[in-house]
Amino acid sequence: MMPRWSPDGTRIVYSVSQHGKPSKLFLVSAQGENAQELLPEAGNEFDGTWSPDGTRIAFATGLVGPGVLSGSSVHVLELKTRQVLTLPGSEGLFSPRWSPNGEQLCALSIDSKRLLLYDFETQKWTEWVSEEAGIGFPMWSRNGKFVYFENSFGDKPTYRRVNVVQKHSEFLLDLKGVHRYGDTAVGTWSGLSPDESPLLVLDQSTQEVYALELEPK
Repeated sequence: MMPRWSPDGTRIVYSVSQHGKPSKLFLVSAQGENAQELLPEAGNEFDGTWSPDGTRIAFATGLVGPGVLSGSSVHVLELKTRQVLTLPGSEGLFSPRWSPNGEQLCALSIDSKRLLLYDFETQKWTEWVSEEAGIGFPMWSRNGKFVYFENSFGDKPTYRRVNVVQKHSEFLLDLKGVHRYGDTAVGTWSGLSPDESPLLVLDQSTQEVYALELEPK
């Protein structure tokens, strides 16, 4: 789940979830070679995000399951030394995203209704924006001025963004009626293209009802 390219495009970090086992972070080359587990010791790790210089990976830990998340917190892995630092005050937060300038990191509250911002210099969290209908799949703009996210847990799903100097989000796209694909693990998914156009996964499948008539032998 959640594969993400390294800033130089040579590696991908992703999460592996197997039934009955903890979710683990893996790293693989862009050619699909030499996949390695980053933290072999016991524990759940997921949702890795790269530092802009590619030397560190922020990730979340906690108990994860379909529709279940508890005991989460945010950590930073130093790739060269494999040392792990827990960000102070990150209890109950997940889905970290590193800012393009490397100075900040945003994360979601465990109920997905609050987006918080961490300053690496002050080592403090501040509440950035709150959305009653939920915040999903936050993603920084390339210039670091905005975070884009979907607001899809209510009756009127939308795609929105928030400016780093504001405390409220702005509407970008109405998602109601868009037939999106989702699964039980992560739900739907959204992201940004290089030109910051929204990316969505559509469900193009069809469903039919059949009647079978059995002929006895």
